[in-house]
Amino acid sequence: AGAAAASGAAAGAAAAAYPQAPLEPWQELGQDGWQVRCIPCDKVIDACHLAKPDHVSRLQAWQDRQNVLQSGYQAPALPYLAYVPADPAYPAGERWMKCLLCKKWVQDEYSHVGTNQAPDGSKEHRKNLINYPPSDPWYQENVVREKAKYHPKAAVPMAAARQAPTPAPWAASVSTPVVSWTPAAAANAPYPVNPTVPQPAAAHELPKNWHTAVDKDSGKTYYYNGETNEVRWDPPAVNEC
Repeated sequence: AGAAAASGAAAGAAAAAYPQAPLEPWQELGQDGWQVRCIPCDKVIDACHLAKPDHVSRLQAWQDRQNVLQSGYQAPALPYLAYVPADPAYPAGERWMKCLLCKKWVQDEYSHVGTNQAPDGSKEHRKNLINYPPSDPWYQENVVREKAKYHPKAAVPMAAARQAPTPAPWAASVSTPVVSWTPAAAANAPYPVNPTVPQPAAAHELPKNWHTAVDKDSGKTYYYNGETNEVRWDPPAVNEC
């Protein structure tokens, strides 16, 4: 993209020096018939104008916009991003990229990234990635179906529910350990808890509202308070609030 802008700047300089030269798509002749004007900036082109960072930025945005108009709004790679009409009352108008998971416009390259298995981005976005995995009904309704409205070609039907495997004849005689935990408490735990990795109860007694979880990066067990959102590595004492 930057190379295209640099190439355009070189062509702009040639057109400004030699008005008879073919004009670039982002250039036009002024009303006097010989001055070459910059369409994105609406200014006369000269060597000084082409060197300004503002011109380079405007030219790149203009070229990106033209590419979109020619090829259409391609579906973003991340499944929760979509190009949504900027004005709902005018669906055929300009579209902006929106995070369907957070219901916010995307204004940078780092706030709305990551996946359920590798959460990233802003604090709110990481929380939504963890709390609403792709299999969640809310995700299917507000992300999958909503994206299909704006990018129907990119819509992927939900995979059929997997059939439970047939157990081996000897499996009936083998007891399966049962781990008891509370999904709701893990879902509301503060970042970076990964609720998909429940942990068995600690050997020692925990105070009220305290739970254990595993840090995905280090694999270490940590403790969090479901009421106060306090997170700590050391186990809390029974007499702590």
